[in-house]
Amino acid sequence: MRREEITQAEAEEIAQLMQQRHQSYLNEGEYFEVSGYRSSGEVYTQVILRNAEESLYYPVECQMDMLRSDIEGPLEAMYLLLDFQDYYFGRYLSEDRDVYLAIDWAEYQFEDHVIVARGQIFNRKLEQMADRLLAGEKLGEC
Repeated sequence: MRREEITQAEAEEIAQLMQQRHQSYLNEGEYFEVSGYRSSGEVYTQVILRNAEESLYYPVECQMDMLRSDIEGPLEAMYLLLDFQDYYFGRYLSEDRDVYLAIDWAEYQFEDHVIVARGQIFNRKLEQMADRLLAGEKLGEC
């Protein structure tokens, strides 16, 4: 099963479309990143809502087992997963960022298909500061 990565051009186009679609709900400096792959056996996509300093880093991952799915093919499955992620971020952002996915892989019904998804919000900036503090580095005054 040959894996075909989402190309840089595809990823940028999808991220730009999501950016435009959700712009009114995004805080200054927030943006989307897209990655993933497809094969005859499985499809995986990841959409990250983040900011440059990584005080917001929210990866939402989806996958579909093509051997257990009745969807036409890997490309259609990839678009379905990306549609789910777009739908989810639309709800998350428009509902005051108070709608969450499971942290561990969980099944979701979407457009008559079962997909598996997970998501967890991170503050990588704070985590890096904590790691440096635990390593004995002095961080200065906050």
